[in-house]
Amino acid sequence: MNSNILKNILSFFICLLFVGCVTLPPQAPVITKADIDNVTIEYEAFGVSVTLTQEAINLAEKHCMQFGRTSEHISSEPESWIKTNEIHKFRCKGNISVKNNLQDYKGLEKKEFSSIIQNAKEKCKKIGFKEKTKKFGNCILQLID
Repeated sequence: MNSNILKNILSFFICLLFVGCVTLPPQAPVITKADIDNVTIEYEAFGVSVTLTQEAINLAEKHCMQFGRTSEHISSEPESWIKTNEIHKFRCKGNISVKNNLQDYKGLEKKEFSSIIQNAKEKCKKIGFKEKTKKFGNCILQLID
């Protein structure tokens, strides 16, 4: 009888080990932190190792392209050893392409130009830039470019 109990316990732990090693497809990636220089993407993935999906890479590239830059993967790590959330960090690299030529806006009324600036400010705030910083100003210039 004791050997049956031991077999059942051993079988149970083997099943747990197997279930823990099964990899399920990751959920959709989400940007959790972003600015003109960096982007952090997180998603739930169920496996024994960290996985970097093409969807996450594309999301980072899309973010960096807003600023005329490309993305570069920096690191991947689990949020913690007991959670299934993964954190992937990317750097936006390359020169920021900003036109310093306001010729395109000379024909606009002051009110229209103010509206363009205001919309750019709101987008930069939404991305996560802090007002009255150099990065916030660069973001505005990039968006009106």
